[in-house]
Amino acid sequence: MTKFPDNEAALEDQAYYRPGRLRFYDIVVLRLSNSLLWRCPTSELLRHYNRNVSAKHLDVGPGSGYYLDHCRFPETPSVSLLDLNPSPLEFVSRRISRYMPQKIVADICEPFAEFKGSFTSVALNYVMHCLPDEDGRREVAFANIRRFLAPGGVFFGSTILGDRAPHSVISRRINEKYNTMGAFYNKNDSVERLKELLSAEFEDYEVKLRGTVALFTATAT
Repeated sequence: MTKFPDNEAALEDQAYYRPGRLRFYDIVVLRLSNSLLWRCPTSELLRHYNRNVSAKHLDVGPGSGYYLDHCRFPETPSVSLLDLNPSPLEFVSRRISRYMPQKIVADICEPFAEFKGSFTSVALNYVMHCLPDEDGRREVAFANIRRFLAPGGVFFGSTILGDRAPHSVISRRINEKYNTMGAFYNKNDSVERLKELLSAEFEDYEVKLRGTVALFTATAT
């Protein structure tokens, strides 16, 4: 396992992703919330993975590892996992042990130069809405990801949008509650904000809206 210095404040924000809770992630988030609250079925997100994942892949904030476990890699892959919190790294590593993934403990919002140009795909799925949009942290995260990609590599992912998204009454209340709890930081997130972050690092990118979820892809030149 590769480990970089911990960011204690950021790690505290990731307290939700502990082993006991990760066991229920697939049921609560993937089976229920995606369809009923955010109106973007997990099947749509899995198709997004299948369209973009490559044989040399980095997953940033892999969650429960569901998509890595179920997606169709084009060939026997080399998979790396990056997260500030060791718990999901261990959980996902066991789930996809057949791929013998490399585990990297690091804060994607802190600058570091390792792995430059190493990957042909990088995923950031349901991570952006958990990152505070302050002090340039998201800009650093996207810049790091751009440096990780080999020429022609694909950056893809998804994020739940905030107040300006077409929320239902219930999903808006839940989203507000998650922001109050500090689980989400997406109150001001919009398609325009996502495009701003992507355009700072990529010339070629695309954003699609499904329910309250933005799905995006970008290609490194």
